[in-house]
Amino acid sequence: MQKIRIFLSHWDRFLPWLQTLPALLTRLMVGFGFYMTGSGKLKNLDGVVEFFTSLGVPYAKYQAPFVAHLEYYGGILLLLGLFTRPASLLLSATMVVALLTADKADFLASWTTESEKVPAEITAFVYLVFLVWLFVSGGGLVSLDALLSKLLGLRKAPDSE
Repeated sequence: MQKIRIFLSHWDRFLPWLQTLPALLTRLMVGFGFYMTGSGKLKNLDGVVEFFTSLGVPYAKYQAPFVAHLEYYGGILLLLGLFTRPASLLLSATMVVALLTADKADFLASWTTESEKVPAEITAFVYLVFLVWLFVSGGGLVSLDALLSKLLGLRKAPDSE
């Protein structure tokens, strides 16, 4: 019985750090994905403008560079865990637009029993789910957001309670 108490007391001290893994891994995965797609779009803006135009996106000439920069810099912010919530919110908007345009047919079909795809196979939807979670949960303990909060005295660090 004593060993169980010792294990649980150590577990309680270790758990806050273990709980930061989902936020860290999600930020790294989604952030890197956006960084890569954003940099790809920036290298081929003319192609992105054409693609947006073919989807019927209004003002594609202006939207394409905006989205490319948002994905590029938003991805970097997520990787760093800096301004995680605002970056997640803005990037969520791009995923909603993707679901309403480029992925619309596949996304809607994925909710039917006749489809061979499920919603979790639609990348924009998966990213949207992760981004909503990051918006609600924040960047986690291993982030510049947490460091800034601690330095500015906005929140007590869990290990100091």
